[in-house]
Amino acid sequence: MRHCDFRWLMLDAGFHNEKELAHFFEVTEKTVRNWQTNRLPKSVSACLELMGGKLDCLGKPWRGFRLTPEAIESPDGDFIYAYEVRAIAYVYLAAGIERARLCTMLKNTTPIQRRDRRLKNNETNTRVSKEKRHST
Repeated sequence: MRHCDFRWLMLDAGFHNEKELAHFFEVTEKTVRNWQTNRLPKSVSACLELMGGKLDCLGKPWRGFRLTPEAIESPDGDFIYAYEVRAIAYVYLAAGIERARLCTMLKNTTPIQRRDRRLKNNETNTRVSKEKRHST
């Protein structure tokens, strides 16, 4: 890892200097300097990324997601708030949706790539036309 990358990772996680980082991880400052010049342990890297709000280290499905103090931000710019996460079970119950079945179905589908949040009229018409052709 380059020194400047390590420095940004450290700053994003809220540490101002190597001494603070060493104290947090209960290592010596020499160890922190060694991380800068050599290889940063994966566990330390993941911890710093999470502390900085980045969820990429959790795996491919989480790439581009960020934690903020208020919510989880998706790569598309959508925000999911804690109260929404708590309400999901009630929404499923009210809608009569079996969560396990829905999750299995969604897991086996390809995610939709959005270019823009709103479709233009001609895009909507084109999609409807294509769907009609495929259904016959």
